[in-house]
Amino acid sequence: MRLRFQLYCIFAITIFLYCSTANAYSWNDENLLYDENLHVFWLKTETLRDALTDQEDKVGTRQDALDWINGLNTLNDGMGAGGYTDWRLPSYDQGELESLYNLLTPIADDTPYKEYCFWYEELVPDDDIPQDIKDILDTDYGWAFDFRHGTTFYQSVGIKVNAYALLPASSVPLPLPLPSSAILFLAGLLILARSRSSQKN
Repeated sequence: MRLRFQLYCIFAITIFLYCSTANAYSWNDENLLYDENLHVFWLKTETLRDALTDQEDKVGTRQDALDWINGLNTLNDGMGAGGYTDWRLPSYDQGELESLYNLLTPIADDTPYKEYCFWYEELVPDDDIPQDIKDILDTDYGWAFDFRHGTTFYQSVGIKVNAYALLPASSVPLPLPLPSSAILFLAGLLILARSRSSQKN
């Protein structure tokens, strides 16, 4: 009988934890979009384009994107945008922009080129750049992603495009368990305890 009670408790705890965390990353912050494939949060309400209000074309070089990320992390006297200080550009090695592309609806055909291409964080290794390209423009190259066609490409770090910011999921605290889940959990334990007590009597 004791084993049965323990199994009931384990089952109840499992259901409780599932109910309290199943929607843990479903918009506990209206500014964030959770990517369950990569376990990262995307900044939903702002891109580099939104931040560059003082520039006519409102897109930026790779350095502009890095400066924007640094600004997010040092905003609010060092507290960071939204209270987070580990914003970063997406990782090319992890294919993070490709994952975001799969989450979002297709970008309209009339969207300007520079607004639907986004910077990755990494530079392209020098050995990966063909010599004929270097002969035309001897500079650093960075990875970018085309949201209209879903393709990755490289370009000079001086070319201006857009950028997204993201956070690792570990930076965002889990919400407290839903009150209804807690009530059901406690009620279940109480019923099990009373049932066990009555069986002993």
